[in-house]
Amino acid sequence: MSVENRSRDSQRLYEDNKPIALVHDPKIDMDKKRITFPAVNAQVILNVNKSYEFQEWKLACGSTQLYSMVSDGSGREYPYSQLICKIVGSR
Repeated sequence: MSVENRSRDSQRLYEDNKPIALVHDPKIDMDKKRITFPAVNAQVILNVNKSYEFQEWKLACGSTQLYSMVSDGSGREYPYSQLICKIVGSR
């Protein structure tokens, strides 16, 4: 089964239809077209010039604070705090 046909996890950020980050407790402000993620655990380093997908939206994300890298031997994770993204359209 292809990635496009699988149902998406509503608590993940996607890039090019691939899940790249787990988000926690997103705050969605439709008036300002903004989503704030208090905490994000990414498998990749997030780039401020990329667009990402979350649920049904396309997002442009600003800068964020990268915590020190965590490694438990199973691979790398990049924990972020306070990722703020603007809703730029629907996916």
